[in-house]
Amino acid sequence: MSFEHSRTVTVALSAALFISSCSWNNVDSYQQPNPGGGVSAGQKPSPQQYRADSGRPWILLDPGHSGNYRQKDELTGLPSPTPPKIDAITGLPDIQYRPDTPEIDDVFDVATLLRSMLEANGYKVCMTKKTANDYVSHRERANLANGTDPKQECGSNGAALAVSIHTDPTAPKSRATMSPQFVGGSRGGVDGYLCKNKNQCSATYPRVTFEDATLAMQSLTATQIIAEERTKAEGRLVVVENLNFNGRLPLPPGNLSLVQLYSNKPWTYAEYGANVNGSTRVPLTATEKQNYAAGLANGIFRTVRISAGH
Repeated sequence: MSFEHSRTVTVALSAALFISSCSWNNVDSYQQPNPGGGVSAGQKPSPQQYRADSGRPWILLDPGHSGNYRQKDELTGLPSPTPPKIDAITGLPDIQYRPDTPEIDDVFDVATLLRSMLEANGYKVCMTKKTANDYVSHRERANLANGTDPKQECGSNGAALAVSIHTDPTAPKSRATMSPQFVGGSRGGVDGYLCKNKNQCSATYPRVTFEDATLAMQSLTATQIIAEERTKAEGRLVVVENLNFNGRLPLPPGNLSLVQLYSNKPWTYAEYGANVNGSTRVPLTATEKQNYAAGLANGIFRTVRISAGH
């Protein structure tokens, strides 16, 4: 991670897949669990789904947003209307949107379904929230994945993969995306949109840049594979693209989520278009939640493998 004001490099999507020491696998060795319709909650795997990888990996599920958009008071830990807490490491603010419904409930439901699918197939799962309305900062979420939280809820070595789960009520149902970590991705600095369109060209916060090439390739691998599986499960094209936080005050500008920037584990970020006839308040149907979770699950099965003995 760098704090310099370097040029942003847009990720180049390639077909190359990175294989780590034991828990990441090439797509060519994959046996799809259920070729016509993904997995269902509680489905048991067939033996041929597994390859010879050791251990039961931890997967971190990150249902987006916090139940109280105000920041915690540093002394009491209680919600406070004071200015946002500044991250001690990066100098970036921990700002979260007011938790509009139904997104905060929908994505927690999807994460809960996904957790059941993963655990039924032998994975260990940790979540950033215990209930939909929990307040959890971006740094706290990243610490869970990194294995540096006080309780080490994702084990002492952290998660093999972290997945943020969101819906986008401004996007139509035909649109869905996955976004990876990538070298040159950043948050903070000058907001290009505001500078160009409103002549606001001063930086409120330092620019923090992502620079771990190995981690970026792992994240891209997972992102591409999960996008493929979501496309199958949801029946619509799921596009791999960078995030965009420019022109979205008071959020610091950039093209990575803060959790992806703060984490030293591969992290992918899922969005699901949820706008219905111009309305941002229509919840996902039970079938849509199931298919969203199934696509994520199948992608994780392909990306992070566990051994048949576990």
